[in-house]
Amino acid sequence: MAQTVILAAGQNAATSLQVTVASGGGATLSIQAPAGQRIPGNIGLPVYLVQQGGVRRVVFSLSALFPVWAPDVPGVFEVDREDISAYGVDITVLADQ
Repeated sequence: MAQTVILAAGQNAATSLQVTVASGGGATLSIQAPAGQRIPGNIGLPVYLVQQGGVRRVVFSLSALFPVWAPDVPGVFEVDREDISAYGVDITVLADQ
């Protein structure tokens, strides 16, 4: 699987690129902090399943406790990062496909 940055390191509010998971296909979504820093324990980045018409439904939340998630259904997914500048840690969102 190839790893791709779908939301560059940062602290500002932003939405990732979309990741499409085909039926029977696999993908892994993950978050990471820079080397030597930890993901703050009280933040979560919601993972959305993007449905027809652009309707988004939260299906998971990436966090320090659960920094990796593998969708088990086909669909289009994206991740939101809220403004986390109060924590002083850049968070990157990655996809392995």
